[in-house]
Amino acid sequence: KWCNDSLWRIAGDALYSPKLLAFYLTQNVNARGLACCSQACLLHSLTQNRSYSSGGKDCLEKARILLDVIPDMINHQNEDGKTPLDYAYGDLEEAKRISDAPHVVEQLIALYKQHGGLTSQELAAKKQKQSQENTQSTCYLF
Repeated sequence: KWCNDSLWRIAGDALYSPKLLAFYLTQNVNARGLACCSQACLLHSLTQNRSYSSGGKDCLEKARILLDVIPDMINHQNEDGKTPLDYAYGDLEEAKRISDAPHVVEQLIALYKQHGGLTSQELAAKKQKQSQENTQSTCYLF
């Protein structure tokens, strides 16, 4: 249930290549493990650790690799209710101060959205809409 520390370092740190991440994932390392202190997933780690700041190409490739392995975690909410997309939007303003970083974060946001990524607000609205539809579609026969 908990995360593999090595895998988290590789995913979140720009010093490690996407090839190393892919290698670990082929060795049956648990990519679904969560951070014990925050309940964050690897996609949170990749985004939060700002691995885009030193050559975003690797960050985007790591994101693609993770999305191939754990696509269902794209909307995983950590203990604060934040999704990986929330983290990416939060980093966008800071990235604008770093040379060449904003376009990488924008590409990461687009990639997450392409894979069905939602912010926590969008996720809540979707759940509320589904709940209302389920309530409205209830039919009672007497």
